[in-house]
Amino acid sequence: MKTKILKLALLGSVFFAACDKAPIESEQYQKFIYLVGAQDITKTVELEYSNKPVETFVSVSSSGSLNIDKDVQVKLSSPLSIIESYNDKYFEANDTESFLKPIKTDLYDLPNKDNLWIKSSEEIFARQAILIQTANLHTDSIHAIPITIDQVSEYEVNPKLKELILLVKLKNKFSGNYGMLGTRKHLGNNSIANLQKNKVLKATAINQLRMYIGDVSEVNTTRDSQTVLLTINDDNTVQVSSWNILQDVSGSGNYDPDKKTITLTYRYTLNAVAYEVHETLSYIN
Repeated sequence: MKTKILKLALLGSVFFAACDKAPIESEQYQKFIYLVGAQDITKTVELEYSNKPVETFVSVSSSGSLNIDKDVQVKLSSPLSIIESYNDKYFEANDTESFLKPIKTDLYDLPNKDNLWIKSSEEIFARQAILIQTANLHTDSIHAIPITIDQVSEYEVNPKLKELILLVKLKNKFSGNYGMLGTRKHLGNNSIANLQKNKVLKATAINQLRMYIGDVSEVNTTRDSQTVLLTINDDNTVQVSSWNILQDVSGSGNYDPDKKTITLTYRYTLNAVAYEVHETLSYIN
């Protein structure tokens, strides 16, 4: 019995001694440098239309069970081949409208992309700033910036997490989802239809929105023929004009910045019939 008790006591002392030891001090995995979010291939950011460069970020980090023990210099680049490979893999050759469109290199900048440092004394990641000139980007293109890790001064690059495509969606302070109530008058026979619909007002510039007329379905096949352009002026008045080929468009309205509502009266001709629409749009999100 005494021998058994002694063995238990020895086991207990070993257990508590193990608990008192410091955490594992050696790296348990291979340490890699990688782009955060690259496992999803693409990362989407929503940026404002602006006359000044708009800033966003991507991050570079290190994997492993321990923090890095030395500073790591990272060099990045933006090869178009990444986007070309993505389009070839995910889209049919004739589906060019769905293709990711690379932003022209003179419209964005990655400052210090050749001299990004992950500091061992700080966090285990570093942020690379990206400055994008959004003012002239087209609202219907899927704008993309390819990013890859070219070189690191220490450790190795994770070959599966070295490439990322940053996708840029565009907005302004007016764009979003709205609830619409209104009426549409047939100017030929004076019949009136009540309208009610949630609709999306899409940013096309700093102070402009594209809107589908009345309660029509918001689909790509009617995007050019059944949409209008709303221009919101500095005094909160609104002008209505044709976005593309909708005929005889005219109208005006007002924007209430406190209530985030837009009231409109506009006319247009569709299929040789003239209409007049009155709408009140209330911002949802």
